[in-house]
Amino acid sequence: MSTNKNSKEYKDYSVQYDKAFGGKSREQIKEGMFEFTKATGEKLLDKEVEISNLKAKIQNFKQENEKLKAQNKGLEAENKGLKTGKASLEKEVDKSKAETNFLKTENGKLKEHNRKLQQQPKTRAEVKAAKKQAEIDAKAEKKKAKIQNKAENKNVRFKASNEKVSEKTIASAKDKIAKSNMVLKAKNSYRSRFQKTRAVLKTINSVTLKPAAQFTMKQFKQRKQTYGVIKDKVTTELKKKGVENPTAGQYKLKFAQVAAAKTGKKVVNKVANTTLKDVWNKVTGVYKGSIEADKAKVASNNKQIDQNNTAKQAKIDAKATVKAEKSLSM
Repeated sequence: MSTNKNSKEYKDYSVQYDKAFGGKSREQIKEGMFEFTKATGEKLLDKEVEISNLKAKIQNFKQENEKLKAQNKGLEAENKGLKTGKASLEKEVDKSKAETNFLKTENGKLKEHNRKLQQQPKTRAEVKAAKKQAEIDAKAEKKKAKIQNKAENKNVRFKASNEKVSEKTIASAKDKIAKSNMVLKAKNSYRSRFQKTRAVLKTINSVTLKPAAQFTMKQFKQRKQTYGVIKDKVTTELKKKGVENPTAGQYKLKFAQVAAAKTGKKVVNKVANTTLKDVWNKVTGVYKGSIEADKAKVASNNKQIDQNNTAKQAKIDAKATVKAEKSLSM
């Protein structure tokens, strides 16, 4: 094999030599051989450098391999320790599971034993009481079913009868609501339109040291004095004295005098130490209070009207229900 290989290499070299130096002079061949040898030497040097680098890399790989082997040994030791720990933990878990199952079994046995003890009467009295309680429970269940059945049947009859409730009952209740609302609206109208007049009448009584009267409609119609009358009287008397644009003090003073004069009595002579300023304060207080009271009453009446339209509707429904129940009991 080696002879054939060398022969082949020789032939290849001969062919290359003929190509390179065939037909050339000795000097050209010498120069060509020099260049060829030089190139070959440079190639050999490059190969040596390459081989040296490869050797260095191989050495590095060997060192890395040694490091990896050392690390691998450490990991193997650590893995072995972890496996040992895992096996130990698994044994502990198995032991805990076994204990848990044992405790569950024992607990179940105790519960069953306790249940049997509770169900097992100890005395004749307890046996009798348990039997009686069972009878009571059975009767209660039977009665409950009977009541439920009766209620369902009654509900069917009630729905049928409720549709036949007399319209007269409902119409009567609606009429009562309408009449009540009409009276309240009339009172509201009276208290809204004649607030100032009622206030003046109360003020006059108060100024003359009489109790403030709670005027009824009849009393109001009997007294024709109005706020406008007193106002006109005050304006007229002030103009007679040449006062066209009276101050607040002048107007207060004259109003108190006119209000008192309407009763034919002198306030100053009636009570000692009573000044016209006191009279005016009392007049304005009663006057404003009367108007506020009327406004409050109007608001109260409006609220009552709203209640009539809601709460009394419930009474209509209640009457209808009662009538329906009576018809069922017949």
